[in-house]
Amino acid sequence: FCEIVEELLHFKNYAKNSEVIGIEKKLENGKRLKYLNFAERTKEKFAKKLLQNEHSETAQLIYAFLLAKVYTSFENNIYPRLAEGHPDIFINELISEHIVKPLEDILGENLLRIYENEIFGMIYFLTGNCHIKWN
Repeated sequence: FCEIVEELLHFKNYAKNSEVIGIEKKLENGKRLKYLNFAERTKEKFAKKLLQNEHSETAQLIYAFLLAKVYTSFENNIYPRLAEGHPDIFINELISEHIVKPLEDILGENLLRIYENEIFGMIYFLTGNCHIKWN
């Protein structure tokens, strides 16, 4: 399988009408620069796993589904709390409650072996591609 499914391609590309700046600046703008090292490492780990599975249409569809879940949950549950100025510990608990744990439940047997750090990698992958904003 040589093509990227449309749903996944959407998340792999930069979001339209967004200013393209590096992840460091995005985290700095959101006052989360202390997470930069973790963000870069997990984003890279997820991107590599995504690349390893790009020849499987089924894997691509699963990744697209998971990225859509991450994006939607972030926009509905995390971003509004960021805008209210809640502390990092509260935001991190929300991420765990609304993104990490639900995705782990969805993954069940986890045949693609997607682990917690890679779920965070999805968040930072979407951040890097301008789909998720922290400020």
